[in-house]
Amino acid sequence: MRIVRILRLACIGVAMVSARPAHAQSVRDVVIHLHRAGDSVSVRNATVIIDHTYEAGKTDSTGTLKLYDLEDGGHVIEGTADGYNMLYDTFNTGATIKQPIEIEVFPHRKKPDARKPAPAK
Repeated sequence: MRIVRILRLACIGVAMVSARPAHAQSVRDVVIHLHRAGDSVSVRNATVIIDHTYEAGKTDSTGTLKLYDLEDGGHVIEGTADGYNMLYDTFNTGATIKQPIEIEVFPHRKKPDARKPAPAK
């Protein structure tokens, strides 16, 4: 009886070790294009963070950034670039989503300097 228990436990242990977890979502490479809101001007050299933890890097001269092995579903994108407001937006990825994913970034509007007098009319 003791040997049967030992063999049974050994078989269970081998089954647990050799089992592979099932992937609920597939992963894919995603291309993101950042451009100025209302325009087609690309945002260059923008630092991008995905899902608050994944530091994706910086956009290239065409405003695009390639993300490797990103899971399908919804994601949060954060970004900063000189001359633009901070970017905080969401986007979806998946087999049916067209790439590159277009994300608009709003230009930074300078506040008028209170020390300067208003121009005379």
